[in-house]
Amino acid sequence: MHLAHSQFYKGYTHFKSKDFDAALESMEKALQTSKLNSETEVEGRILIGLGEIMAQSGKFRNDDAIKNVQKGIDIVNDFEMRPVSAQGYLILGEIYLAEKNESNAIEHLNRTEKMFEDMRMDFWLEKTQKIRSLI
Repeated sequence: MHLAHSQFYKGYTHFKSKDFDAALESMEKALQTSKLNSETEVEGRILIGLGEIMAQSGKFRNDDAIKNVQKGIDIVNDFEMRPVSAQGYLILGEIYLAEKNESNAIEHLNRTEKMFEDMRMDFWLEKTQKIRSLI
């Protein structure tokens, strides 16, 4: 496993515990490590996670969170990491929904729903549909 992956999972664990400061610190370290070690595919995943944490923490502009998630999606798409890409689009949908930007939320959630359906990822499909029902 890549060192950056370990730092990513540490950050995500802090995120799930609502310790946003520790989560952001771990994700920033993970991002630096991925760049230092040319772990580009991991960098994409980290950027998506970093954007999600930024949006959830409320300490950053959503535009900055969206840019990180989109950049991460672009990277993982280059590596054909469709499940990670779909999760990124789901996060974008959630950010836009929180902003009350329904048209962008629907666009990203529709894309996410189709991707998870095509990949037969039922857990994530149901999660997406649950979020879509909030619109």
